[in-house]
Amino acid sequence: IVRFAGDSAWEIATAKGWTNDYITDLQEKVYDKRIEKIKARRKNILANADGIIAVCDFLAELAVKIGADREKIKVIYNAVNFSERKEGRRFGLRERFGQDAELMVYSGRLVPWKGLEVVIKIIPSLISRFDKIHFLILGDGPDRRHLEELTFSLGLGGNVHFEGRVDQAEIIDYLKETDLFVLNTNYEGMSHAILDAMEAGIPVISTKVGGNPEIIEDGKEGLLVDYNDAGGLKSGITKILSDDAFAKSLVANANEKLKEFNWNDNISETIKFINKIVYEKSPVD
Repeated sequence: IVRFAGDSAWEIATAKGWTNDYITDLQEKVYDKRIEKIKARRKNILANADGIIAVCDFLAELAVKIGADREKIKVIYNAVNFSERKEGRRFGLRERFGQDAELMVYSGRLVPWKGLEVVIKIIPSLISRFDKIHFLILGDGPDRRHLEELTFSLGLGGNVHFEGRVDQAEIIDYLKETDLFVLNTNYEGMSHAILDAMEAGIPVISTKVGGNPEIIEDGKEGLLVDYNDAGGLKSGITKILSDDAFAKSLVANANEKLKEFNWNDNISETIKFINKIVYEKSPVD
């Protein structure tokens, strides 16, 4: 049984700069031996699995494109055990930046397809509207040096802050001290980062890719824009930060949506799926 939460072949090929193609295009084109080798490896795993748990509908369809048997796939949404998080730590962000500061935050790996470069590039135009705006980047990764150099070249050292890794058990507490979660991504399965932000009670702006539309209906649980749409990002960020009633409505709807991503359902559906496969392979009279 395979849990399919992302395409390792596409992630490796993109991270190494072997391709700039979108994830679904990778399945339909023929590439050089490096890419075809890793494509064949994960296709072999999926094609020979007795059962596949896809964490969202988008990845279920992707698995079929790769070569999996649709009849063997079950979609079971990711779940986060929010009730077991350690809460109570304060990071003092308001003391650090000011009570009237506008704090945007990103949490995740620093890799090219997360689109942080475009977010950083729109900060100067946001400063003209919100003079005390700050963008906090949580996490680390191969793109960090490039993003730090970009920040320096734009003179944004006082507005863009690389916070490094924050312990997963404390991420909710960190996010609670901010105003807006921004994820300009070109690829997501079922985003734990978005679920974290929703649980923290802050509004989300992200992109219309992967499993994101399965979590967020644009204008209801958050805002969705096209990947690298600088104008759309700037407009959405401005709307959320300047319209408190709208921001609160997004948070309230997101809190209701979170009920679909709980451990009890995840475990129950997983057990039923495993039992079904076991029975089919070894039926008991």
